[in-house]
Amino acid sequence: MIPGRERHAMPSAVSLVIDGRRRVLASLLAALVLFYLVAIGVSRFDTNGAGAVGEMWAAAVALTGLLALATRRPNPIRQGIAITCAAVAPALTMVFHEYVEGQVWALIPAMFLALYLRATYRVVPARVLCLALAALSSTALLLSPAPVPMLWAVLYVVCILGAAEVFGALGADLIAGALRDPLTATWNRAGIAYAAENLAAGAARRWENIAVIVFDVDHFKAVNDRQGHAAGDRVLTEVADLLTANAPAGSVVARLGGDEFAVLVSAHDEEQVDALARKLIEGHPVGVTYGTAVGDPNTDVLESLLPLADADMYRRKALRRRG
Repeated sequence: MIPGRERHAMPSAVSLVIDGRRRVLASLLAALVLFYLVAIGVSRFDTNGAGAVGEMWAAAVALTGLLALATRRPNPIRQGIAITCAAVAPALTMVFHEYVEGQVWALIPAMFLALYLRATYRVVPARVLCLALAALSSTALLLSPAPVPMLWAVLYVVCILGAAEVFGALGADLIAGALRDPLTATWNRAGIAYAAENLAAGAARRWENIAVIVFDVDHFKAVNDRQGHAAGDRVLTEVADLLTANAPAGSVVARLGGDEFAVLVSAHDEEQVDALARKLIEGHPVGVTYGTAVGDPNTDVLESLLPLADADMYRRKALRRRG
């Protein structure tokens, strides 16, 4: 790998992952605002005088969530506010609805939110959030003045969780497939951005460092030239399997492209991460050179640490050649 080559489009990958999740949630909130505004307008022609008090409150809450996302890089707090607003807005309309038909329409946004949560968040947190959403919606339904059967509360739970586990899980699988390297099954360049965000967030909550180790297969081009690309693929697969098997639990293993891999870990200082890197290069079918960098998880980990680890790796290669 040539040091001067443009190989780290990682900040753009991070932006794609984060902005994609933000855009989907923002679209849901924007649709809710528009829907509730239309409902408020239509209610003016309601001769029964039921009004749209719930829709007024819901529109305000949905707009609040939309404003929370009005930034290029929303932090987890803003994201949490937006998700809360997306969950509360339909529940508010349920509390005020007097018509049974309105309660059916209020279920749809909750199902879409459950699908979004299950598709874009890790399995356990997503399921917890979906359970909370189902409980909130069912409670709001039972508090409403509409004459709905008690069985509807159970059906709401089934519908919301069913949307999450059927369509949301399918979306999660499709996203995971797009973020994985098809040859080695490790994270790809976009996937490492997604995984690094989660790893860094956990490390920041625990006041831990985060470390990046990059690995480069020595003389990989010679393997392809002499033995063919199938042999080269086998080498890459074996390297990836050994890194995955020996990396600490909870770490991130990714193929950056070509013959380069990366492992991200938390709670490791410089001495510990160097020892881990030496352990991870043992037993490979070919020589592997590594480089390390340790830093603050509150920074853009890939943008700040990956170039430092790269530079350390090239330094080690240069030292070996001179030796």
